[in-house]
Amino acid sequence: MATLRSSSHILVFPFPAQGHIIPLLDFTHRIALAATDIDLTITVLVTPKNLPFLTQLLAAHPRIQPLVLPFPPHPSIPSAVENLKDIPQRCLPALMHTLGRLYHPLLSWFQSHPSPPSAIVSDMFLGWTQRLASRVGAKHIVFSPSGAMALSILYSLWMELPRLDDPRDQTAVVSFDKLPNCPKYPWWKISGLYRACVEGDPAMEFIKDIFHANIQSWGLVVNSFNQLERPYFDHLKRMMGCDRVWAVGPLLPLHDHDDLTVAVHRGGSSSVPLDHLLTWLDACEDGEVVYVCFGSQVVLTNDQMAGVASGLEKSGVRFIWSIKEPSVGHVEANYGMIPNGFEERVANNGLVIRGWAPQVAILKLKVGKKACEGPQTVPNPEELARVLAESVSREKGVERKGVMELRKAALEAVREGGSSAQDMEEMVLEWKLEKMLKGNERDYDQYLYLMSLCAKIRNASRAMHVFTSMEVHGIKPTTSLFNSLIHACLSSKDSITALSLFEIMQSSEDYKPNDETYETFIIGFSSLGNTDAMKSWYSAKKAAGYCATLQTYESLVSGCIKARDFNGADRFYDEIKSTGIMTSETILENLLEGFCRRRRFNQELLSTVVESGQAVTVLSRVNSGIIRMYATLNRLDDVEYSVGRMLKQGLSFRCADDVEKVICCYFRGIGELGFLRD
Repeated sequence: MATLRSSSHILVFPFPAQGHIIPLLDFTHRIALAATDIDLTITVLVTPKNLPFLTQLLAAHPRIQPLVLPFPPHPSIPSAVENLKDIPQRCLPALMHTLGRLYHPLLSWFQSHPSPPSAIVSDMFLGWTQRLASRVGAKHIVFSPSGAMALSILYSLWMELPRLDDPRDQTAVVSFDKLPNCPKYPWWKISGLYRACVEGDPAMEFIKDIFHANIQSWGLVVNSFNQLERPYFDHLKRMMGCDRVWAVGPLLPLHDHDDLTVAVHRGGSSSVPLDHLLTWLDACEDGEVVYVCFGSQVVLTNDQMAGVASGLEKSGVRFIWSIKEPSVGHVEANYGMIPNGFEERVANNGLVIRGWAPQVAILKLKVGKKACEGPQTVPNPEELARVLAESVSREKGVERKGVMELRKAALEAVREGGSSAQDMEEMVLEWKLEKMLKGNERDYDQYLYLMSLCAKIRNASRAMHVFTSMEVHGIKPTTSLFNSLIHACLSSKDSITALSLFEIMQSSEDYKPNDETYETFIIGFSSLGNTDAMKSWYSAKKAAGYCATLQTYESLVSGCIKARDFNGADRFYDEIKSTGIMTSETILENLLEGFCRRRRFNQELLSTVVESGQAVTVLSRVNSGIIRMYATLNRLDDVEYSVGRMLKQGLSFRCADDVEKVICCYFRGIGELGFLRD
């Protein structure tokens, strides 16, 4: 694989608060993984007491280096404090304001560095770094740890500056008419940061400038995914005047997310050991636990604490209540105290976690509901008890199904090929191209590699940009380059441009179509499910004197099955056998899929696989496919026989879905026998 030789350097600047620094460090980890083919240096800026947050990241990536600058003092912030977790929420404006004093130390670092960063990725609360980036000639990218809707509302607040007609009316409604769906909220529900600022105060003017600067930034990264908030991502693109808005979430911990022990202390200490928590959760049924949390910064009044405690106790549900440890000042002001005897009375039903709760571990296991909205008044215990009891009721099937579908969509987004994974790759690709253009790169292989990345993320316009950049730098196009550009167009469903490029190739003497050109069209139209075009290009390939390869047949069979052209798939399979080409795993899987869809079984296919000496993984997949087909047909006897045959061969099921289909077939079968009647 080609790599980019020119070095790159980016500066990451997280805001010192648990809910901000952790996701940005996880994002930094993803950048390091996605940019393995670049000589990439990453510097992470923190103050001394926030350096421990970097421990896991630095251990995982030796090329990531910390930059530790002294914390700027502020009269409202105790001298030993450098993180929002250690001060009341009302100190947030002061923390944002004092961090702005790092401008000049950071500027000095840039000016003295032999290879300063070409990009600054900073938290949305550090928008003043946009001014710094402009001065040093770097690109500024904003990172939002929250979703696109929340960020859109926050931007709207600081752009429009709505105010109450009656400052005493906390229920007055604020409308956001310029946002998608025109959301409306009572005053007490909008950003506490915005409500806390006083017009004319230097801190407010500084914070307003922060958000204005964010909108002027080169790019924006959001910890969310398109399927969840697409209208708001489109809104942010319009607001920023560019398409460089990337949805890269939900960002998962930088460690293997199956290892729950690693993430426990990412945000601080916890009063409940992880092994005790896991043992307690293991004793609960799936979906019966309510997780109650009001964020890492909120400390409730004692009356609010009593109301929540009473509601939890009256509900009888199993729960985990995460509580921010109150400071001495909180206690003196009647905040954060758990009612006497509460923990003893609910010991069989609930856990109270003081400090940092290992939320990843909790939500990964048996939690059915997460209750997080901070009360602004004392909650009604009876009403809260009713809502909590209903939240874990088995009658909430529709709601549970919706949550599970959303969870599935989130996981799909971050998997390889998912929308968030593609946005991450597109962002890194943007950096790579910018770096090459800035460095006046003239290496043909480098551009060809970038073109292949454009095809991977299905971005034809970016591929055309790469192509144009090559011409500007005097690099002559070749057949391989045109093939890569055609691939990018077809992967983006732009067949018209792909055909126009082919016509250009035909009329040229320097980059005539070759075998790969025809193969690219066959693969492209196969992926699009256009079997007529796919077959036409197959005929054109043979007419041009090129022979079909295994890859050709894989695309032909796959395209036919995708379009439910089962007879076409059979004909191509017969053609494969007549040529003597060894059938591949991809072809066998597609043929099995076709047999399942038309509810037919082909014993010859299984015999072919067994006799061909295919690898164990292929045999396992083929047997699983046959079992899946029998299960779909409700042929329980054949399912049992096929499962037994597979197990005797030392093979196993390929995925949990296949096991589920067998179980469902079994219960349908005994139901038909009358065992489940009544």
